[in-house]
Amino acid sequence: MERRGGAPPHVHVWVVSLCGGGDQVVHEAEALLAPDEIERANRFRVPAPRRSFVLTRACLRRVIGEWLDRDPREVVLAAGEHGKLYVDGGGVEFNVSHSGDVALLAVTRGGRLGVDVERIDESPDIDTLSRRFFSPAEADALAALSPRDRRVAFFVCWTRKEALLKATGRGLSVPLRDVETGVSRSLPVRRLRVPGEPTAWTIWDLDAPEGYAAAIAVAEEAGEIRTHRVDASGLLRGPVGAE
Repeated sequence: MERRGGAPPHVHVWVVSLCGGGDQVVHEAEALLAPDEIERANRFRVPAPRRSFVLTRACLRRVIGEWLDRDPREVVLAAGEHGKLYVDGGGVEFNVSHSGDVALLAVTRGGRLGVDVERIDESPDIDTLSRRFFSPAEADALAALSPRDRRVAFFVCWTRKEALLKATGRGLSVPLRDVETGVSRSLPVRRLRVPGEPTAWTIWDLDAPEGYAAAIAVAEEAGEIRTHRVDASGLLRGPVGAE
């Protein structure tokens, strides 16, 4: 990718609220989707996750279309071996995640990246999950925290791992416990490598909405992270706000 002035390209992140807008914004979003995306949306049996999928995918198309100076409906998205989406024909790198009422979109003209957002849910048995999916050191560190801090730290660590493995494009072919990102929130930026990966990665904890955790992983040479906070209807109907 071309670099302006030799500086690493910026990474733009949109933290998108999926609340509000009623049915009209969903109808407008559906008009931007490809036939296979509509087919996937219609397989949801519960309205809320269908709405989240439709709005997230439409916002993604809106942003990528703006960056590529292309009609969002003409953006061709394809999936790699482990399911990571990419633009057929290139031009930008991106990644997307959504949970509850929040979507996270990240786009750059630089190298690979991955994002994850998770609602801090009270229902999972985090002690069992951490022993299964976290490294022994991470699980021990988590167990030493108070119950309140433990749940938040679990989701912070989980989003770091997910973001990193999504960035590599290898998904869960790499065991989560083999990627030690740590549970402490005192180091919101950390650099590390994934087994079998030559790339060095940098992980940032993102400033997520209350009740959520979010992280982004980018190739080490990536530039500044610029965050935009929007709602879905504003992003679909107004300016994208970058590039």
